[in-house]
Amino acid sequence: LPAIFSELFERIASDKKMSEDALKELVFYFYKILPGSLEIVDRMMVTKVTSSPTSRCSWMVRGKSTSQYMCMGDFCTCPAFSFSVVQKP
Repeated sequence: LPAIFSELFERIASDKKMSEDALKELVFYFYKILPGSLEIVDRMMVTKVTSSPTSRCSWMVRGKSTSQYMCMGDFCTCPAFSFSVVQKP
């Protein structure tokens, strides 16, 4: 499945907009978390952080309160990630 996501995300990034087909794919795979995620992006609460000298990329996400969370690769420090991924039975 990660290859499917990579292709989808690359397509969205190259188009610089989200097509209706891409949105349908996102809904199919991420129906539980997509509404909240899109709200965070729409409110411009996501900042790309590039470290130097490695140029490694991560994302700083502001929560609804004053909280900030770091997302790196397939890990995030937010409570939603902990609840939905880490604590899964």
